[in-house]
Amino acid sequence: MNILFDIGNSSISWALSDNGEFADRGSFNYDISQLPKQLQQHIKLDPAITYSKLLVSNVADEDIIRQIKQWADLAGIEQVWQASVERQFDELKNAYPDISQMGVDRWLAMLAAWTQYKTALCVVDCGTALTIDVIDRNGQHLGGYILPGRELMQKTLITNTRRIQASVSNQLDTGYADNTQAAINHGASLATIATVNHVVEQAGKDLQCEPVCVISGGDSALLLDAFDHEFIHAPDLVLQGLILSHNAIS
Repeated sequence: MNILFDIGNSSISWALSDNGEFADRGSFNYDISQLPKQLQQHIKLDPAITYSKLLVSNVADEDIIRQIKQWADLAGIEQVWQASVERQFDELKNAYPDISQMGVDRWLAMLAAWTQYKTALCVVDCGTALTIDVIDRNGQHLGGYILPGRELMQKTLITNTRRIQASVSNQLDTGYADNTQAAINHGASLATIATVNHVVEQAGKDLQCEPVCVISGGDSALLLDAFDHEFIHAPDLVLQGLILSHNAIS
């Protein structure tokens, strides 16, 4: 049995994997100062089971890895393996000249989507950041976009303006707002939806075909039906890519 961690900027998604099948999974928002306690609370390991490896995708700072390794040692996990971005996986080719600039979660999401569909793709991850990547039918990554996610857009506006008195809302609405609270929320939702719609539309023209659109991330269930194009909901996309990346070199 292996344990999988997708460590984002604000949350950790995890799963227990037995030969590629998920036996258990979950997600929680973490506080770096409380991380050891949170890991104990959210991940219940069976002492009768041997956990061979902890596979990690990490876009947070390295201090979190130090704490994760300490937890793994206490849990008796034999090895911690971290995924990294590659220039190529199978037919999938990375567009970045300097692959060190790409977040490993983006690469793993593309890798998983390409392995499953092997066609033109638009891969969207909507968490703290909104990322959009376009891949042609031959596996060539054309590049992508990184924007603030809906919550971060709202937080940034509220934090950096003196006279706006509002809080972050998770409501999804793009209609005309008649108060500042709603206007901030609707604006963030509209910006997210309109950006994704535009990229998918432009990708269809550039690729000369309709891309398969795949969405993951914390906001994915909320946004799934908000776009002009049909999206496949793949909440475990990064974890699936983590397994594929590990298995390819094992």
